[in-house]
Amino acid sequence: RSQAIKPPYLSIETHRQNGVKTYKTCPVLSQLSSSSSSFTQKIFQSTIILTMFASRVIFALVAGVVAVTSVSANTGYATHDNQGIRKCPIACPGPQPTKYQVALPSDQFPDFSRCCSTVRVSYEGKNIDTVFTGLYDAGAHTQNISLNDAAFNLLAPLTVDKIFPVVWNI
Repeated sequence: RSQAIKPPYLSIETHRQNGVKTYKTCPVLSQLSSSSSSFTQKIFQSTIILTMFASRVIFALVAGVVAVTSVSANTGYATHDNQGIRKCPIACPGPQPTKYQVALPSDQFPDFSRCCSTVRVSYEGKNIDTVFTGLYDAGAHTQNISLNDAAFNLLAPLTVDKIFPVVWNI
């Protein structure tokens, strides 16, 4: 006996091969649909469609919130001269001193509120994680940063005084 084609919401895609989709009827949904009155079926169908729509709306809202709260990138020069740097008043935790350090523009964190935070620094496709260990007074009112020699050397040779564009975020 041939089986009537079920509406798509009663089927679950099991796999694709060579562009052909294979479906399997969901027994729970099929049973609910076949054993219900016409009115109940319409409510059931509406609930399925509403649930599918609501999940997309919720996803869009969550994606929007993530986009709004995401960290913005800063772009400026990076130097390694270590002049005009005020060290954070606290020692960053860890068994050994932080190897890759960065001093950020002094006007952005004047109260040292983000000391010891990880700062991602990128230059010409190279990305390094550094630790915010000081304020860079020469970088005030800019997005310029000062890296210690070890961090700078991962991005460019120490024979270069400064590099641009360097993108960083905390």
